[in-house]
Amino acid sequence: MKNVEQEVKSWIEKKIIYIAFIAIFLLGIAVRIMLRKFVSRDAQIFLLPWYEEIKSNGGISSLGKQVGNYNLLYQFFIAIFTYLPVNPLYLYKIFP
Repeated sequence: MKNVEQEVKSWIEKKIIYIAFIAIFLLGIAVRIMLRKFVSRDAQIFLLPWYEEIKSNGGISSLGKQVGNYNLLYQFFIAIFTYLPVNPLYLYKIFP
């Protein structure tokens, strides 16, 4: 091998963990982008109706009432999301 090829090979061998991590990360992003419009049964039956209930009860002011089986912190974040001009499905997908 030529000297440049040796250096490239050596660099890749030293950084293989980082390269693999970045590749997996980018693959995960690509899959999320491709499936962003997919609505699961869980989202259809529970998440989106609960989002609409929180929104119809006034967002933050709905925190006095339990919606679904969310804990208070999660319900707070969903209440904040109701003020954003973004598709709620996308918000659920980016928020763990």
